[in-house]
Amino acid sequence: NACDATVAIPSSQTQKRFTANGVLFAGDDHRTNLNKLLSAMNGNLVYSNGIYTIKAGIYEAPTETLNEDDLAGAISVKTSVEDSDRFNTIRPIFIDPSQNHKSVEAPKVQLTAAVVRDNSEALTRDIQLPFTNSSFMAQRIAHKQIQLSDQQKVLTFPANLTGLRVDVGDRVQVTVGELNYSNKVFRCAGW
Repeated sequence: NACDATVAIPSSQTQKRFTANGVLFAGDDHRTNLNKLLSAMNGNLVYSNGIYTIKAGIYEAPTETLNEDDLAGAISVKTSVEDSDRFNTIRPIFIDPSQNHKSVEAPKVQLTAAVVRDNSEALTRDIQLPFTNSSFMAQRIAHKQIQLSDQQKVLTFPANLTGLRVDVGDRVQVTVGELNYSNKVFRCAGW
């Protein structure tokens, strides 16, 4: 349903948020083919409780709340990612049907606040979108990735049994007085 939602594009038109437009090859391993499909929707593949689930790269409201009562140990907070993993500009490369299905660059997407944070240096990352055939969709995917890259705070929250309700990929509201967090939203990246 997240992929089928219509979004407005310039020239007063609409298109589906995400579509998968490409070819899977039987000679490629399953992970390569899955990554192609996931790239078309900024998606994640989650394995939990013996089930694989694909989640589209859209914002979903928090499903659980954690606070000090749910702690089973000390919290640790990492405030930024390594310099080698940091970027503030994305060049999306997509397949353009109007140019005989060649790989072309969509207009780059840049987060101005992140460029300022990085001492006005443009840190560029190219992303390959082999199942995307629209410049607007490529820019939408790049925009979401660059927004997620700017959220660099990583919280390790050792939870008691309440944490079992949280699945990888879920968003959770965290309230911890010592950290001045009041219903601060985090996405569970792993167990």
